[in-house]
Amino acid sequence: MPHFVSLLDGDVDASVATHSPSAPARGHRRPSGIEGLIDHAQRIIPLLRRSRVGWLLFLCFVAVDLALVPVAALHIFRGDPAEWVYGLGADRTFGEFFNYIKFFTAIVLFAGLAWRSRSGRPVFVFYACFCAALLIDDAVYLHEKAGWFVAGLVPEGTITLSIALQIGELAFMGLVAAGAVIAFAVIYRHGSLQSRSLQTTIGLAFVPFFFFAVVVDTFHNVVNDYATYAVNEILVLIEDGGELPSVSLIVAVAVALCALVPDRPRDGAPSGAVPYSPEKENADQALV
Repeated sequence: MPHFVSLLDGDVDASVATHSPSAPARGHRRPSGIEGLIDHAQRIIPLLRRSRVGWLLFLCFVAVDLALVPVAALHIFRGDPAEWVYGLGADRTFGEFFNYIKFFTAIVLFAGLAWRSRSGRPVFVFYACFCAALLIDDAVYLHEKAGWFVAGLVPEGTITLSIALQIGELAFMGLVAAGAVIAFAVIYRHGSLQSRSLQTTIGLAFVPFFFFAVVVDTFHNVVNDYATYAVNEILVLIEDGGELPSVSLIVAVAVALCALVPDRPRDGAPSGAVPYSPEKENADQALV
């Protein structure tokens, strides 16, 4: 099981650790660099499967996500006037509101985790704020407005409108990303080994979302003015259809972590998903 479980539970169940494909043997160095990232990425699915609620929620969300894609495709290629309701690339559609709900859920879950876990609090606060920034940006079109602002500064005929808009959007997202990277680095620098492992594993759960939201979106905007209607619509389905399950993964990881983090004991009464014991409490305090 992931190394950071000791941060959440206070100790690591040996029977679970031995079944972890990424658990290093005693005396072996912990992988770093690309090897380390792959090692952390391999922990995400075992983390979900350790929490039945998180795994079930992920499967249910993905089922709904995948159902929205063919429904959107059907309305797009039939030329249905209700495309704006069922489509994925348009604003204020079913798919977009579904992602809003998931992002809001992730914010609440990470905030709750920050309240319940002392050692992992900076990590969870960071991801709660990060999800809030993504939600606000998408809900009030901040990066789109930045794109139109930059496009208005570009002399007409210099580059295509789609590319000008994308440059503005990327510039805005670059500034936000720079702030997020600085905050991530500060928290990582001052965190314990378990806290760093936790931070990296959660961060890798965001990678699929950024692949579709940034990489595929950028490619689509570059070829938008040269591609046919069908190609553009297919790219929309890939981009926005890919974002749906990737946000579901983020929420499911947060739910799975909620099942691992023990509740704060009140008045000496143990509570929470993980049974409380003085040994666990002392182990958690030692990590601070």
